[in-house]
Amino acid sequence: MVATEFLEELEKVHSNFRWALTPDTGRWPERRSGQRLRIRGTYKHPSGEFTFEPIGALCYIRTGKINGVDAWIDSANAIQLSLIDAGDLTAAANDRTWASFPDARKPISHVHQLRTQLVASVGLGTKP
Repeated sequence: MVATEFLEELEKVHSNFRWALTPDTGRWPERRSGQRLRIRGTYKHPSGEFTFEPIGALCYIRTGKINGVDAWIDSANAIQLSLIDAGDLTAAANDRTWASFPDARKPISHVHQLRTQLVASVGLGTKP
């Protein structure tokens, strides 16, 4: 599976979760002017509530397997998502759309585009 197929599948199942943009509290002090907002979905299960990142959410729907929010590689492998695409999708979900270059910090255009598509796929925004 590649990123476009993943986004199509996620859009079909996104209503099984309560999606939100949650602050990243694990990286302080932050040099940015605003907090990073991670895309996370909460699933109500008879045994409790589980929080997923987008790849883990689709993995759960397809396989019933629950991986931690940092175990995106395990989730990607379980749904046969390309690890290169999984890394980009995880960066997009975690609001990591900029990179440091020798001369300056610059946006990573394809990761920024993926973030826009992820936000739309989970129902938090509009389709580009």
